[in-house]
Amino acid sequence: MQKIDPNPIETFECKDQDGISVTVGKHEVNNESNSVLDDKVRTSSAGYTFLMNGHEVVQIDEQTFRVPKTDQILKIQA
Repeated sequence: MQKIDPNPIETFECKDQDGISVTVGKHEVNNESNSVLDDKVRTSSAGYTFLMNGHEVVQIDEQTFRVPKTDQILKIQA
């Protein structure tokens, strides 16, 4: 089961296509899939995800995110 840490590791100030400022957060994701191997429990981790207002966004390149549901493009502001 995935658990997303509500506190971002890093935040990015972005502007959407209408010039509205939004914040995208980089959040740590922990996969709670435990496996038992030789009587030892191993827990795996999945890395991180990007969220904007609680919705997952996809990083396209170093300066751009995309909102999957709306195909909205978010540009990171320098």
